[in-house]
Amino acid sequence: MFSRLIITTSRSSRVVFCSKPWSTVTVTQPGGFLHVPHCQNSTEASKQSLYETLFNKDSPPIAFAQQVLETGHDITHLPWWANIVATTVALRGTITLPFAVYQQYIMAKLELLQPEMKAYAMRLKKYVVDKQKTQNWTERRSKIFFKIQMKRAITNLYIRDNCHPFKRDLLIWVQLPMWICLSFALRNMSGAFPGKQGQEMGVLVPAMQTEGTLWFPDLTQADPYWILPLLLGISNLLVIEFHALRPVEPTKFQRRVTMFFRCLSVAMVPLAASLPTAMSLYWTTSSIFGLTQNILLKFPKVRRVCGIPKTSHESRTPYKDMYQIAKQKFQKKTRKE
Repeated sequence: MFSRLIITTSRSSRVVFCSKPWSTVTVTQPGGFLHVPHCQNSTEASKQSLYETLFNKDSPPIAFAQQVLETGHDITHLPWWANIVATTVALRGTITLPFAVYQQYIMAKLELLQPEMKAYAMRLKKYVVDKQKTQNWTERRSKIFFKIQMKRAITNLYIRDNCHPFKRDLLIWVQLPMWICLSFALRNMSGAFPGKQGQEMGVLVPAMQTEGTLWFPDLTQADPYWILPLLLGISNLLVIEFHALRPVEPTKFQRRVTMFFRCLSVAMVPLAASLPTAMSLYWTTSSIFGLTQNILLKFPKVRRVCGIPKTSHESRTPYKDMYQIAKQKFQKKTRKE
């Protein structure tokens, strides 16, 4: 904890944070400068306080994630490498998988609304054109009226079918915090980063040093052969390409987003190779689970079991169609070259 001390001079006042109580701090003024021992300015203290609050081992979400991992280890008595894999699969299967199914459900509902939206837009456009002719509406008034009425109609349709587009993004708002918390929990448990004030934190769970497997017997050390980081990069790229192979031509913005995530997936490889194997094992397991999840949710039978409505763009042979799309894109690129 830091004590706040306000120092006032003839020119200005300044707030500093001290590691000692204010009553024990002595202030001298040699050469016209104030010196306060064991103090730091408010900006440095606030930065350190924010970091400690969010990412240290005592942070509530990080501590809870660590407790989940340790509880799974105590209950199952699995070695730590198997416990990390089992906990990842259990959490993804019980928490993120239902949200992924719900995301597909909302996307299907939104697709089913498109014909109704287009039909209403055509009727509204005819109504506006008629008003321009009979009541001399200006172009500006016509556009404003069309936008307001169209927005109101779309909102009513979202409410009627309970499928607001915001609900598509619930998955990322659940999955990303869980991924961050578990990553930092494993970081702290393996002693990968220094603790407070640059001091070595040390390995919090010594069993991780001996409960690895195969080529990574020590989970607190980086993967010496880069096998897990490469698997992570490959699985992430497969997920991205899986979403990129759509029958609809992507927009310029969508192409840029896809390229950004491709670069991010490649950048994750050297990052994972420099971190403890415990973290890269978790990342790889989570990525492979996500890839498997996306593959399963493409099958029409699986979608019906999950209650996802059938749409006009749904294919009975999704992977055959994806292969044809990939083949066409490859041929188009070769022709340009």
